[in-house]
Amino acid sequence: MIRMPAHTLAGSVLGWSVALIASGAMAAADDVDRRWLESMPEKDRDCLDRTIGQSAPAFASDLRWIAGGPLDGNALRGRVVVIQSWSSRASNSQREVAHAASLVRSLESGEEVVLVALHTPEGAGNAERVVERLGHDGPVAVDPSGATCDAFGIYKRPVNVVVDRQGVVRYAGLNWRGLEQALPALISEPFDPPASGSKPSPTDAPPKAGTPAGSGVPAAERPPAPEFVVSDWLSARPNATGKVVIIDFWATWCQPCIQSLPHMNQLADRFRDDVVVIGVTSERPEAVHAGLNRLDMTLNDFHYSVATDPKARMQKALGVTGIPHIIVVTSDWTIAWKGHPTALTADRLEQVVVGNRAVITAMEDAQCRRWALDAR
Repeated sequence: MIRMPAHTLAGSVLGWSVALIASGAMAAADDVDRRWLESMPEKDRDCLDRTIGQSAPAFASDLRWIAGGPLDGNALRGRVVVIQSWSSRASNSQREVAHAASLVRSLESGEEVVLVALHTPEGAGNAERVVERLGHDGPVAVDPSGATCDAFGIYKRPVNVVVDRQGVVRYAGLNWRGLEQALPALISEPFDPPASGSKPSPTDAPPKAGTPAGSGVPAAERPPAPEFVVSDWLSARPNATGKVVIIDFWATWCQPCIQSLPHMNQLADRFRDDVVVIGVTSERPEAVHAGLNRLDMTLNDFHYSVATDPKARMQKALGVTGIPHIIVVTSDWTIAWKGHPTALTADRLEQVVVGNRAVITAMEDAQCRRWALDAR
């Protein structure tokens, strides 16, 4: 028996790279001179890079300003902002703040650059006691819950995030060479203030994460798919990382199932980059081969993977009593669509594929809220 938890088939969230999502943020990160970047664990880098190219998140309401605040995005707009994280428990992070403060002062840019020393939740209670050691006379804020740190992708190691005059995150996790090069470049950029009273167009608002376009069913309201479990793979096990998964319940003795095969092949071929199709039969392997032989067919007639589940465990968990029947599962392992295979049109599947990108983004965002996860 081959039993795979849903997250194993669909791809471990921690193993996904932001590069799976075609986003402007990743493109912006790739444009940075890699020599400017501090070396750090991949997870730390990925969470920081997710913010690049995006509007800087708002400071959380529970942020405690112990010097030079409170500040908000409106007050900082038009200036370059460096957010440097630190902790009273780590002397090296305090040196990072002092170094950043010295660099900002050396620019002789007046108030064009603002350095915000952001204390992480670790040792937050001691922040005020050690502030004088920072060598920084600018704004200092303590993030007791980690909500602001999570929004910027900041975790336990000291890192910087650089926001341009327009309020967009341009760099994150720079080393000192990178920060020395980036700040003058950003200072030299003109500020284009938004029109007075202007508001974002509703069409500019991002779609609700986890909601497939046109489905009208938020991810939170979709039923969970059963645990994926099969006994034998009759063809290669697929890699479903970052993809929609279609599970097709079928059998060689089921004539409608065989008649649906060309349609499923078309979908598998058309959406190969975004969708994994798996045909699961309750027949034993020898019965499958014998049945295909009677039909003058082979496993090569399937343009997707085929596996057996003689106990029909997934079918029973779903309450499926008739085949053919398919379920379309997104990366959070919820069912976005189910029914007869031929009723799944390319347009419907395209909607789920588009929505799944938002699902993956939401899952990755959740995995980057590490202070919130630590608090559970």
